[in-house]
Amino acid sequence: MTATPASVLENVNVVTIGIDEELAEEVREFLHSILRTAGAKINLATLDGVTFAADYHQALLDLDRGCKTDYKLTPSDDHGVGIAMSTRVLRDGELKTHIVLSANSIFSMLKAKRGDLVVNTVAHECAHVELDQLYEAAFPGYLLRAQENFLDGFRTQCMLACWTEFGACWRSAEFGPSELLAYESGFLPALEQNRVAANAAIIAYRTDEDIRKVLHEATRLYSDLLKYSAYHLGNLHGLGVDWRTVPSTANALADHWFLPYFERLNKACKAIAADFGAWGSSEPFDELRQLAEDLVSDGGVYFQQHDDGRVSVDIPLSIETMPGYLDKE
Repeated sequence: MTATPASVLENVNVVTIGIDEELAEEVREFLHSILRTAGAKINLATLDGVTFAADYHQALLDLDRGCKTDYKLTPSDDHGVGIAMSTRVLRDGELKTHIVLSANSIFSMLKAKRGDLVVNTVAHECAHVELDQLYEAAFPGYLLRAQENFLDGFRTQCMLACWTEFGACWRSAEFGPSELLAYESGFLPALEQNRVAANAAIIAYRTDEDIRKVLHEATRLYSDLLKYSAYHLGNLHGLGVDWRTVPSTANALADHWFLPYFERLNKACKAIAADFGAWGSSEPFDELRQLAEDLVSDGGVYFQQHDDGRVSVDIPLSIETMPGYLDKE
């Protein structure tokens, strides 16, 4: 990708919400300076704008996405509090990406004299703009517009989360601090907790028989495990570090049931990165789709897609997902 034309960056609309106007002008100038820095390496031609809000949660809810959707944007709160988000929007039928930043979080970083973290945070979101742009160019008319059944939707959303977080961490690693373990704090808790939580959701299903609930929980938990792995692996890739040389990660994965999936994820994302923006087919991305389904199947939730488009689900009994099993641990 080429650098972003300066004229494009100068016209990027940076909106502040809930900020004193005198301070807001400084904020806009500060953010424009970061956009210029990031734009020298990352193409931001499809950046819709930047919202810098005191009430981050409300700003996400209020963002005009340019299309009808029941999905409400909310900050992440599972293995870390979300402070920034890039979200896809449609403007006159064209896919663009809008960045929303938490003013309180950014101010806290600056107060702690961690302007380098602010630069890295914004650059990470800028990388998402470029990644969306490239995917849209390779597979036009798909993002935000494709309608899929539950299985295909889950597979695709997990694929996009894994690749874009790997890619954004990789592309933004050179901006701001080079912190080797910046994303390990999200990965390690997910590695330890998410399978236990998914098993608990299946155990609850044995009693309440709420298939929608268990499918949502199981797919979310295993998707998150892959996503947090992708954050960590993408950052390491950007720093030129092999995960096997990171003792805390290598020790956690030694003889672990998740190790083969972690290695598949790393291989698949690196393959996509190697052909950055020059993807001739969806095959590299399909490997991530299949990985998502295989991981959930390993957790005891099996999908079958029929010729007529129907999707059936089987959640057979296993020792780990039988009522009372967790009480014995």
